[in-house]
Amino acid sequence: MKGVLRVKLIELKCPSCGSNITVDVSGRDSVFCNYCGKQVALHDENKKTFEINKNIRIEKSVHNKITDEAKVINAKANDRENRRLFIMFIIAIAILGIMWLSHVINRNQAISQGKIQAGSYSNYIDIKYEAAAEQLKAIGFTNIKIIDLDDPGFLGGRKGKVKTISIAGKSEFNSDAWFFPDDVVIISHY
Repeated sequence: MKGVLRVKLIELKCPSCGSNITVDVSGRDSVFCNYCGKQVALHDENKKTFEINKNIRIEKSVHNKITDEAKVINAKANDRENRRLFIMFIIAIAILGIMWLSHVINRNQAISQGKIQAGSYSNYIDIKYEAAAEQLKAIGFTNIKIIDLDDPGFLGGRKGKVKTISIAGKSEFNSDAWFFPDDVVIISHY
């Protein structure tokens, strides 16, 4: 038959890794395992044995180079992450510093204007209105108005206690709020 190529296929087991190797053995003395890369000498019908060429090795320098490149990439990624965390830390410190400086400036400015602080409005709710008025006078407030709501509260248990308090029109203020001593303080009680 003209134009027909005859090939001899054999199936081998790699002596190194045990994987199946199916190859065209026509005119070949050896083949390479597709799985582990070892060279396998083919059996010659006249020879009784075949050999594995143990001198064929994967280039360690290539493997080391790839490993070293991976280490460099990981080191660069870690370095970027560390720099990002450091920058975030510096920004957080700067924000805290700016907030503290702003607080100090506001405090000094309020004191230079003669302002005083009353604490939080919640400190005065449900205490005797006389005690609240005395505390505010001791702080330095001079314009305190008392309003009796004629409401004894639940079962009369709140009679004489502060229901609401406002300073300079603010009914909810915190300990950071500053007021002038002559701002109007209105205490309404049960």
